[in-house]
Amino acid sequence: MPIKRATTVADAKAQSFDLPDFKDWRRFAGLIDGYAIAEELKLEKSWHATQKTHWQETSDWELDVLHLRLVLFFAFRSDYMSGYTYTEHDEIVDSILHELSKQLDLPYAGRDND
Repeated sequence: MPIKRATTVADAKAQSFDLPDFKDWRRFAGLIDGYAIAEELKLEKSWHATQKTHWQETSDWELDVLHLRLVLFFAFRSDYMSGYTYTEHDEIVDSILHELSKQLDLPYAGRDND
């Protein structure tokens, strides 16, 4: 049975899921409506870009699971808007999935294992 797309913070926090193989990250990112959730959290439009910059400078995510999923969602939307280049977001996506794996104690093999 497919997971219902989360449109609120409560819905997203209630979702149960497994982490995808790297090749399926876009489908996983689409499990939340990041626009609606970011609005509910009153996040600035540039929030995700700030998080990405922080990660690029520090190689560290200082975000909880929901916020990591939001960054992943916005990478998905950027990928969609740029015509699915399939490589533009690979490093950041792989890093987010590894961090989710660590925080949730769920298996994730990494992009090189697809």
